[in-house]
Amino acid sequence: MGAHFSSLFYDAPPVPQSILLVGDEREFAPGEMLVEHNTSIGGCYYIIEGLVFAVDFTENGEKVFGLIVDKETLLGETSLLLGIPFPTGFQAQIKTRALFISAADFSDLFERDKEVSQYAARVAARKMLSIKKLYSNRKNESVVWRIGDTILELSYRYGKDFEGGKLIAFPLSHQLLADFVNANRITVTKCMRSLKNQGLIRRINNAYNVPDVKRLEAYKKDQAVSNQNTL
Repeated sequence: MGAHFSSLFYDAPPVPQSILLVGDEREFAPGEMLVEHNTSIGGCYYIIEGLVFAVDFTENGEKVFGLIVDKETLLGETSLLLGIPFPTGFQAQIKTRALFISAADFSDLFERDKEVSQYAARVAARKMLSIKKLYSNRKNESVVWRIGDTILELSYRYGKDFEGGKLIAFPLSHQLLADFVNANRITVTKCMRSLKNQGLIRRINNAYNVPDVKRLEAYKKDQAVSNQNTL
């Protein structure tokens, strides 16, 4: 595999309005870095919309993806509060809009607004819970279940209405999907071919379409039940 993920998506709690009233809005093109590895930027980001991956490289030059941050959540708040550089870089995967909140503004909000301090704690906790969920699924669920789960998650978050289904507005290759689910690309290709032959997914140009989300949800549920029955 070319990369691996330490975590996937997580759902952030509702953001306090006071955070939205400070900061400088910035826009990032696909592939542009919001912050480089092991640097301090004097603040943190609130992602308004888009998709950001934590990006790092091993000693062998292998790219490693970490946390996925998509929208309506903080990025870099823990590093800011601890006074340490960003441990990894963060790169926009699609067009991304974000508020840059200076260290002074964030510290002021954190100290005087209990809602903001509680929000930052909840965001950190949900990131940790998403990691726990990911490793639990890797241990207990099959590759085809994890693929179905990931495609559904992408359709919920990035799906555009299309012919009664959802068109995933996200460039999803078999290799990237393999990285998402911690499997080799050949296995993922076989699983995707099976899903396509069953009419559960379609390839349209460079995007994937889920013709019937409910049907794919039912298929994923059946896969989980069948795995339990064979234990």
